[in-house]
Amino acid sequence: IQETFQTMDTVVLVVRVFIYGFITLLSLVGAANIVGTISTSLLLRKREFAMVKSVGMGNRAFDRMIRCESAFYGLKAVAWGLAGSVVAVFLMWKAVGQSFSLPFQLPWVQMLIGVAAVFLLVALTMAYSVHKIRNDSIVEDLRLE
Repeated sequence: IQETFQTMDTVVLVVRVFIYGFITLLSLVGAANIVGTISTSLLLRKREFAMVKSVGMGNRAFDRMIRCESAFYGLKAVAWGLAGSVVAVFLMWKAVGQSFSLPFQLPWVQMLIGVAAVFLLVALTMAYSVHKIRNDSIVEDLRLE
């Protein structure tokens, strides 16, 4: 019996390592996708930003505009992500509920960590992209095309 328990513990450990590795890999791919998308989006709009600055928008107003845009990106991502997560958790509960009688409850702590991670990632990406855009010349950006 003890040997069977050791074998089961080893199998559980291997499954946990693979699951957490897979989750980490998916998280890194998702983060790289977010960083690439937002950075490319802002860099492609350099001409638009230069035009707005040339008509008198100061750095403070520009930063406020970018912060509002990043908050919108974060809220949109969180809304879709939380909706999909609730559906996925419910479907997993239904699948497991056939074998075990467990009450349905959402993993609130993990969801809050995910929300915080999304907003942090979007904020850092926006800050990096704005830093790159801010150092460019308005005249050179307007000549782009």
